[in-house]
Amino acid sequence: LREEWFGQICERTALMISQRSACEYTGLRPFLAKFRAYRQCTQPFPQKTVICGGFYPMLKRKKIAYYYDTDDCNYHKAGFDWKIFGWRMLSYGLVSIVLCSGFYLFYTNRIEKIKQEQLMAEHQYFLDRLIAQNHILDNFDVFLTQLYEKDNEIYTSILSANKIQQSTWEGAKGAAGSAVDSSLIHSTGIKIDEVYRRVNLLRENYIELQKLAKKLSSNLDNMPAILPISGHLISGFGSRRHPITGHYHIHTGLDFACGMGTPVYATGNGKIITAEDESNGYGLNVDINHGNGYETKYAHLSAVKVKVGQEVKRGDLIAYSGNSGMSTGPHLHYEIKTHGTKIDPLDFFYTDLSPAAFLKMKIDAKKDNATMDY
Repeated sequence: LREEWFGQICERTALMISQRSACEYTGLRPFLAKFRAYRQCTQPFPQKTVICGGFYPMLKRKKIAYYYDTDDCNYHKAGFDWKIFGWRMLSYGLVSIVLCSGFYLFYTNRIEKIKQEQLMAEHQYFLDRLIAQNHILDNFDVFLTQLYEKDNEIYTSILSANKIQQSTWEGAKGAAGSAVDSSLIHSTGIKIDEVYRRVNLLRENYIELQKLAKKLSSNLDNMPAILPISGHLISGFGSRRHPITGHYHIHTGLDFACGMGTPVYATGNGKIITAEDESNGYGLNVDINHGNGYETKYAHLSAVKVKVGQEVKRGDLIAYSGNSGMSTGPHLHYEIKTHGTKIDPLDFFYTDLSPAAFLKMKIDAKKDNATMDY
């Protein structure tokens, strides 16, 4: 019934249109086209199914494209248009390129941003480390300055070495003063150079001090610094009464009263230069050269235990006390010379005696006693 009703409407409409120009009623063209398509679709389907396009969208059939021809006011089955296909492919390609470019730029910027954040974090980390190293260098420079001051005040003075001049020490700072407005890395480099130069200055100075200390240690070992005999100091250095004439004369050493054959010891390291009985009043005596201008004499001996040229060390047995030469009784006459000048040997005993014993010997040496040699 529906098809019959629809067909009647279409026939009447077609009759009405046939009386006029069909192309005047442009508003009826789509309707007529659909009507023709419907009429074709209502025909029995051939063995090879051909599905008409678009009038019954609910029919799940293959769609066939049609186009409307304004010349004959009819719809015709559309063929494959390469031009339209090309433009569509081009548009799809352009859209794909734009989308891919957008995604690429987005992810590239994102990755670059992540890398930049990582680099900024690493930069901040190394910057913090650099600042910390700067503080360490500053503290180390203060420590070096303290060493420099102590070196000049104590060690260099004790060892009589050349001091590092203040101008040389300050000059080791280089161009550190101009680094205030420079970058942190440049400033750190200048501080490292400054510390390096100052360490080299101190190192060279300490090498010199080590050599002097070693030499001084050797000198100290050679220097006469102990009592030559165990006895009582009876006459000191200086103006003393002659034991026979009673007149005052210069006594050039110390006289220690002791028994015959009391051991006599070397007061420092050295080399034996005399070991004989001389006719100058000293009798049998031993002379030791300690180096650095120091010599010691042990006189009025009874026996000698060393030979000329022999090396001895402090505390070695070299002879026995006696009464040889111009002597009034058994004793040891002990002298010290430095660069040919005779000096008071008492000043060299302070390391071998307690303060009380040293003070007592100083008092005994000042007593106005007669010497035991003449």
